Amino acid sequence: MNNSIHKAIAALELYNPWTLLVKLHELYIINPVRFYQPVNSLGLGFEVTQDNQDVPATPVPDPCVAGNKPRTIWYLIHCFYPFSQGGTERFVYNMARQAQQVGHQVLVVTYNALDKRRHFSHRVGNILYHEYRVDGLDVIEYRHRRAPRGIVHDILTEDPDVDEFVRFLFKRERPDIVHAAYLQKVTSFLSACHRLGVPYGITFTSFFCMCHFDILIDKKGVICGGCQGGARCRQICACLEIPDAAARQRRMKELLLKAVFLTCPSQFVQRTVVREFSGVRLQVINHGISREFGPHSSGTQPPRVRVTDFAYFGNVTPIKGVHILIEAFRDMPRDYTLNIYGSGPESYLRHLRQLIQGNKNIRLHGKVPYDQMRQAYDANQAVVVPSIWPETYNFVIHEALLMGKLVIASRIGAMPELIRDGINGLLFVPGDSQDLQRCLRQAIALDFRLPSPESFRINTIEGEFACYHRIYESVLEEAVQP
Repeated sequence: MNNSIHKAIAALELYNPWTLLVKLHELYIINPVRFYQPVNSLGLGFEVTQDNQDVPATPVPDPCVAGNKPRTIWYLIHCFYPFSQGGTERFVYNMARQAQQVGHQVLVVTYNALDKRRHFSHRVGNILYHEYRVDGLDVIEYRHRRAPRGIVHDILTEDPDVDEFVRFLFKRERPDIVHAAYLQKVTSFLSACHRLGVPYGITFTSFFCMCHFDILIDKKGVICGGCQGGARCRQICACLEIPDAAARQRRMKELLLKAVFLTCPSQFVQRTVVREFSGVRLQVINHGISREFGPHSSGTQPPRVRVTDFAYFGNVTPIKGVHILIEAFRDMPRDYTLNIYGSGPESYLRHLRQLIQGNKNIRLHGKVPYDQMRQAYDANQAVVVPSIWPETYNFVIHEALLMGKLVIASRIGAMPELIRDGINGLLFVPGDSQDLQRCLRQAIALDFRLPSPESFRINTIEGEFACYHRIYESVLEEAVQP
């Protein structure tokens, strides 16, 4: 039985018919409007950086975490390795591994909705779960046997099924602290933690807290300027699964205010969330990058770069704007190549193959194993990040800069925080294939020397965890004080 049939069966089992219709409407009616429409109808109304702002980087902390007291730390995420490998999954993996290496007891708890290929061998009430290990990390994956209405889009502050499951897990081993990295499908778990007296913190790796579509792009394909307490959601993005958008925002604010810490990976996210939820305070902690992506040599002046090969790395999905990149590259001279590394839904890949037809200088390579990423970077001189949505952070940009690559990126979201147009990269109007092509031609016309990677002050994984370790200890020490 192929993967599509497995997912179809799982969807019928998990969702009620109404919920399933809502999801199909989003995938096949809303998304084409949002992502495949002419560029000039794509709104650019929110946080599109118009100048070369020199945004200060988050200071890299001392990575020393010696002398810590062993803690039990749970990381909560919507999906996890090895079945899903996006940026949020990488963040949780990095933090969990670091916590484990310094002596903490670590568990990753993740939700799975649709992959029936995995056998859920245990059951607690209406919750199915199983346990596995990834590189020495203990993982519990759970799902509803029958999902309640609203599990996809809405925020369930009280779910008796999840509450029973959390109580069961706490009887086995009660965590000292729970750290959530993605809110979709796990808010009821956090509410249960609060009711049972276990502190939790949240890192914003998406905009689900304020957008039930998660990406701040409305049904019309316009980049959203905020939910305005649910008023704009009700007016523009009314969802049959959410009868009251204002109530959703109020419930989310309550969930945020109950958290013992709130963090985000970029100043853009900080500004966006604080604007929507007054009284909520976020600390910026940039994600850390593995040292293996560091420059081949340090302390030397980078060589001059002449671009002949461009690359895209990441998920191949509409919100990543890969179709925009292909449209921009089709008219480039045949002496230059575009290498696309990544995988995505087959329907979108078919669309890209149609766009590529007849262009032998555009190549779809598929997914690259993580241990071969450096080789793929080495084979190209420039990396393009054409995202349409305002990304909260982008690992590829940081890795590419450390590797001494020219980065061409959309002027939106968190990406302009590190890219200085004309200095260490080029920025273009998101969704505009003509402006992107201008940057591509500018890249091949110039013989340039990039700044030293050491000047970017990019955080390391060790430095990132040191920041979170201090937060954990501060929270837990405060909790035991009389």
